[in-house]
This record gives sequence, structure tokens and C-alpha cells, in this order.
Amino acid sequence: LGFLVSSVCISSAETVKRVVDGDTIELSGGKTVHLIGIDAPENTANDRAKAIAKNSDMDIKDITARGKEAERFLRSLVEGKEVRLEFDADREDKKGNLLAYVFAVKGAIDKKKVLNPYGLEILDSGEIFINATVVKSGYASPLAIPPNVKHSQLFKQLSIEAVQNKRGLWK
Repeated sequence: LGFLVSSVCISSAETVKRVVDGDTIELSGGKTVHLIGIDAPENTANDRAKAIAKNSDMDIKDITARGKEAERFLRSLVEGKEVRLEFDADREDKKGNLLAYVFAVKGAIDKKKVLNPYGLEILDSGEIFINATVVKSGYASPLAIPPNVKHSQLFKQLSIEAVQNKRGLWK
């Protein structure tokens, strides 16, 4: 599935079969991948969405509408595209889903078809850092869960920028 580079495992290119929600994808091989370090709103009225509604001033319809918007944004970035995964300290969650930083392979994304292209986080290599792009575009908040915190400072910084510029869900 991958090779080790300076204590971080990197996978070869994989194809995204579908986007599950604003921070979760399914690969063509059937594996589910949660994007490390970010948290998009829930796109269905599940228990987590209900708990958020109960503890906030938002109702369940607002939460799921925002979740669907985040899902649409992520779909515009990666569905059907080749991506590369990079793992942090913990490679899987308790359910066996992969936890990864996701990078769109150089040239895989047509920037004109992305819903919010001004929020792309492009690396020097030409790859697009998907986790960072979702936060920078305003469709997810940073969520640091140790020990997977390699990019947590970057995600915090990009979130502040998204709020200040009223991007995505911060409009």
C-alpha cells in the first residue's frame, strides 16, 4: 500500500470512488479514509448532528445543510480523481478506517471546476493538499486529535484566514 519516508508512510496513487461527507472519502478499493485534522459538519441527521444541535444555536436542518455543502465542495475536488495518502502516527481509527492527509496528484484537478478555487492549498510539488484546502476554503474546522497533529498549526492558521475572508460556510 505504501512506503516509509522519514517516519511517515506515503501511499502510491489511489482513485477516489466517492465522497462520503465533507471530511471522508471512499477509495476505489473500498477503503474509507477520514481526512486527518479537520472536521466538516454532519451531512445527515445522525446522533452527532443531533448532539451538536442540542449544544448550539443551530437546528439540525442548518447543520445538515452545511454538511451537504461541505460534501459538495470535497466532491468537486477529489471524486473520481487520483490522490496520494500520507499517514501520521495513527494510521487507522478504531473501526479500521484509514486516517490520512490527502493530496490530489499533480494535474488531477481542473481548478476551473472546483467550487471555491481561491482556497486551494497548492504545494511546491504542484499537488493540492486536500485537508488544508477544505479548511482554507471554509468547509471544515481544524480538529487536532493527538497523536495525529503534524499539520494542526497550519489548519488553525488556514481556518482563521477562511473566517476573516468569509469563505465557504463562513459567508
